[in-house]
Amino acid sequence: MLAGALILAAMGAPFAVPVKSSPVVVLDRPEIRLLDVADLGRLSAGERVRLGRVIVARLGEGRSRYRVSRAALAALVRRALPELVATGDGEVTLLWGRAGRVAEERPCFALARPVSRGEPLAAEDLTAAPCGPAHGGPAVRFNKRTRQVLAAADLPGGTSLGHLALPHSPAVAAGEKLTLVARAGPVRIERSVTALQSGDAGGRIFVRDEEGQVTSAPVAPAAAAGSASR
Repeated sequence: MLAGALILAAMGAPFAVPVKSSPVVVLDRPEIRLLDVADLGRLSAGERVRLGRVIVARLGEGRSRYRVSRAALAALVRRALPELVATGDGEVTLLWGRAGRVAEERPCFALARPVSRGEPLAAEDLTAAPCGPAHGGPAVRFNKRTRQVLAAADLPGGTSLGHLALPHSPAVAAGEKLTLVARAGPVRIERSVTALQSGDAGGRIFVRDEEGQVTSAPVAPAAAAGSASR
């Protein structure tokens, strides 16, 4: 701690550093270091390494998520390094342990366009976004019957949805019109069929032709273009 004080004194105290503006900080250990919460961009590379290691607070056991004000973090920084003047407004969420790993593994999204209440969301409706505070109320809901994520209200474009995983979309959906291709040597026979169930390329699904005959057929890689083979 003394070494840090001497470095800062040489730079001319007080030295102002802002608390990071990121709404979420993922920690790799149950402690808060200066580099985790303060913007040290004005310091040299060596000073960032030396001062960044200073521990400003230790987290208690049993919790992996904390929501604190930037003013409180600034006070912790000043207590650990009185020569620093840390400033910041608003709140920040601190994550570590399992909560931190989940936050790093699961991306966050925002709406790429306005959506209406009850409208199903697809991947093209989303855009990657910082993991900040999500919409104030439930922004989406999951329909178990249709396995769709639906907008819970009328939402403008840019609405933060936080961590969101859309259900897997199969290559072929039940009710989709397909072409059943059967081959026998050089002979190729095509029939129009309707998928009776959803499925992915490489799997098998039941289909029904225009005469009502039901058969099983593999879903070809070209299923996105509306084909199955036999």
